[in-house]
Amino acid sequence: MTSETCETVTVLTCLRNHDRDRRLNPVKRTHQSFLSADDSVAISTCTHDDRHQIRNSHHPIDGMQLMRATTLALTAGLGLMLIAIVLVLGSSPLTVTGTNSVSENVSGELTKGNVSSCQPAAIIPRGTSAIRLSIEPIDVGPEVSVKVLTGSRILTSGRRPAGWGSASTVTVPVKPIAHAVYGARICTTVGTTGQPFRISGKLRGSRKSEVELQALILRAEYLRPGPKSWFSLIPSVAYHMGLGRAASGTWIVFLALALILAVAILASGLVLKELP
Repeated sequence: MTSETCETVTVLTCLRNHDRDRRLNPVKRTHQSFLSADDSVAISTCTHDDRHQIRNSHHPIDGMQLMRATTLALTAGLGLMLIAIVLVLGSSPLTVTGTNSVSENVSGELTKGNVSSCQPAAIIPRGTSAIRLSIEPIDVGPEVSVKVLTGSRILTSGRRPAGWGSASTVTVPVKPIAHAVYGARICTTVGTTGQPFRISGKLRGSRKSEVELQALILRAEYLRPGPKSWFSLIPSVAYHMGLGRAASGTWIVFLALALILAVAILASGLVLKELP
């Protein structure tokens, strides 16, 4: 059945529903149907539900397929979201296990990237999987690459892509170090950027009129996953989130989570209910 024929059948059915006692003259199934004024009023009062009901009666298989596909998509999306939440909560937050003991008593602002600098690393603890440097963007963070070297050999390296936002430091993930490293060097490269950024640390020599990356020893912190997972930290996080409110308490956090879950269930049910 063509789309024009289906539309004509829809019009006729709506007219019969609103004027059951009236005998309708056959309507010519063309693009232009000559209807009376009363017929036009009746057609305009046909509800959205009437039309959906009529179209579903002509395409029951399509409706079932759409319902099945939508249910599958919702189930898969919610399932993937739940898996992601479990994986994140099962991991451990990064904790600082060591620094290069550099104080941030000098800072400067750079207006261009494509600069590199190497500095002493002090002691890098075993298991270090990220290095935090005192580089702060004004707006959007530039690309930052890090290499840890002993002599000419690269022990580990990592890269933080551009666009990491405004923060007082940048944390660059690196391949975990299997054992503690002494006497290594950290070579930092800031990629091309059109946005200025700040650096802070300690001067290598006498004070210069213009601070450059090569003139500073940046403060570096060495991080690795802590002994506790996010799951085990939930009570502590919930306790701190519940402080400082009119009705304080840990129960506020769990109430918020319950409301979020209820909204997700209601939204999913509404999507399925509104399917044609």
